[in-house]
Amino acid sequence: MSKHNVKGFLFVVTIFLILTYILLSIGVLVKAIEASERSYSELYKESTIELVLGELTPAKITEISNLIMTRAIFKMNKHSISHPIKEGPSGDEYYYVRNAMFEYLKNGTPSEENFDDSIPPNSEYEGSMGGWLANLNASLLSVGAYIDNYTIYDFKFNQENIKELNYSFKMRISLKDRSGTTSLLREYDISGKINITGLVDPAIARETSKHGATVYRQFFFYDIYSSPASVSPERIMNIKEGQGWFYGQLASASDATLVPQEHRRRYILVGSYEDIINLGADVYEGFGGYILTNEPDEESCTAGGTTYTGERNTFNAIRYSGPNCDIGIDEATRTQKPFVVAPRFSVNNAPQCPDLSRGTTERCVLFIAAKDPSEVQSNPQLKLSAPEESTGIFDIEKIRDYAMCGYYIPYEEAPSYLQRLLPNSYNRSGGDLGIETFLIGEYVQPSKYEKYDRLDRKMFNETLMDQFIRGMPGCKDAYMCGISETPTGRFGLSEGSIGEYGLESIDCGEGARCE
Repeated sequence: MSKHNVKGFLFVVTIFLILTYILLSIGVLVKAIEASERSYSELYKESTIELVLGELTPAKITEISNLIMTRAIFKMNKHSISHPIKEGPSGDEYYYVRNAMFEYLKNGTPSEENFDDSIPPNSEYEGSMGGWLANLNASLLSVGAYIDNYTIYDFKFNQENIKELNYSFKMRISLKDRSGTTSLLREYDISGKINITGLVDPAIARETSKHGATVYRQFFFYDIYSSPASVSPERIMNIKEGQGWFYGQLASASDATLVPQEHRRRYILVGSYEDIINLGADVYEGFGGYILTNEPDEESCTAGGTTYTGERNTFNAIRYSGPNCDIGIDEATRTQKPFVVAPRFSVNNAPQCPDLSRGTTERCVLFIAAKDPSEVQSNPQLKLSAPEESTGIFDIEKIRDYAMCGYYIPYEEAPSYLQRLLPNSYNRSGGDLGIETFLIGEYVQPSKYEKYDRLDRKMFNETLMDQFIRGMPGCKDAYMCGISETPTGRFGLSEGSIGEYGLESIDCGEGARCE
């Protein structure tokens, strides 16, 4: 082979090797770039899923859970009026309550086995955790991710205090990318509280609906009213004497003319004997009762050469202590209205109260004397009531506020909130979580319920009332308390309730008669 041919061959081989190396290098580079791209793609997918999970913070899940559980309580509460939740097995009274709440949280569909009549509420998947996550999935697909699976476990539901429910659960969420090559897992530990204030009492609604007029009483609480004793009446002042009894707003003699004439019958006029008399009969006779702030003047008469001392009891009527001195009694001017004598009493001694008809705040009291006006009229020489345990001037605004505003008070023999979701609620006792309320008003059907104790737990167990309570709705004066046509019904309680609420001094069993 010639020298030139050898050189040509070596040149060709060299060029071939160089080209092969170059091509090999390019291939490796391409593979490296492809591998790098795949790494960046995986990193991007993981970052996207991490971003999604970063938005699903414990605070966000807690917020969503609270909305779902609050809605669930509202739905279960409403449904239990007609379809009470089944009582759980022995030792776990609220098993089915808890189970129904768990199923509502998970998929919005509590099963029929949770209800006493096997009738479940309508399904509300959109209002459940499952429904929310399904909607979230629709948004996640746009970024190439989706929720692969979720699990709710270790669910707890109970009552923490008289007005709050507490719940807790754990949840595990798994996310994947659309190609299925990347997934991440996140776990949450969720807890929250739900306040029952404003919900309708299902037990009261259930019981009253049996008689055709459902009462939708809502749960309201006032922390100051922590027990029956916390709303008991208080005696403001003792009295010297008087007749009858009356509850009303107060007006001092100096302000008497400022009270519209059509409202005066609901007011008690307060002042000295002289101040009241000086107003003139056309003014003072319009008021419903009187509190005299000074003791009557002593006067005397002579009969058979003997002088007898007597005293002015009210409005020109004179009572004498002598058996033959009835000549001084002016029957024509003796008042037939209730009054008491309470020296040094002032309107400012009285508690504040609302005047619903006028939209103002006034001051109110209940006063009670031992003798009824009719007793005094039929026997002019009968000494008007001496102070007794059941007489005096009373502050009853707390018990009135409790009854009128429909508050609930803790009482261990009454059913708790959760027990009110169950059948036969008023055969249950809630212990530390028991609550009770008074039921009043025209909507409570006086014709049916007036004969029963006004406490809900006793009314629906048909506990008969023993005494009407002075100053309470339908019983603000003797006339009102003596007629059965009062639209709101007369407020009465059994002896047991009278003792529990400390109302012995103002019930109709003592002092001047109520009817």
